[in-house]
Amino acid sequence: MGKLTIELTHTATGMRRTILTIATRGAAQSWDGLLDDGTAAPLGDYTWRMTTEPTNGIGPTTERKGTLKVVGKPGPHDFSNSTAPDLLFRSGGRLSVFDARQVLNSDSRDTLSEVVVGSGWDTYNRIVTPGNLGGTVHADLLGRDKSFATRTRVNSTWGYYTDLIPIGDADRDGRADLIVRHVTGGDTGSLSFHRGTGDWRDPFPNSEEIDASRRFINDGTLLF
Repeated sequence: MGKLTIELTHTATGMRRTILTIATRGAAQSWDGLLDDGTAAPLGDYTWRMTTEPTNGIGPTTERKGTLKVVGKPGPHDFSNSTAPDLLFRSGGRLSVFDARQVLNSDSRDTLSEVVVGSGWDTYNRIVTPGNLGGTVHADLLGRDKSFATRTRVNSTWGYYTDLIPIGDADRDGRADLIVRHVTGGDTGSLSFHRGTGDWRDPFPNSEEIDASRRFINDGTLLF
């Protein structure tokens, strides 16, 4: 029986997970896929180091080293290359990313790991995460620009819509889709389905009306 220490280090970032346990002969050790701060481990190359030390102090300390690779498929809301979903938070013009697994496993006393994307995001009055629009391996953001500045423009008439609702791959063709909602006044409105193309230059060229007779309560919430 001995004290076992395993250190896993992400080669690109230096982020680490240290596992301490008491091991017996033939014991196996699993990894929950989290780093020391509780965030999901990013994909890519890692180095590992394992050291053992007898608990009774008799005998030598041993050490082994090696490498491994963590592989996986990025998820629809994965902005940190870890396969786990992330949470986006906008405060004023600052946009930040938080790891969803860390948030779910934390309480009010814990300090969350915040990755600041940048400032100036208050130029958008709507930001949604529809998934992968451009046919790459990474998730995308869709923002509605209040000033209609030149970026990768999807459409110039979307100010008409009340809400942009990301729904993932609704028609199961491997591309992210979008539902938009327009409240025409009172408790009436319409829903339209935008079928994704997988082309970042023109992800939603056409819309299909779902129902023009949907009823809404006063705050715009859809009544099913």
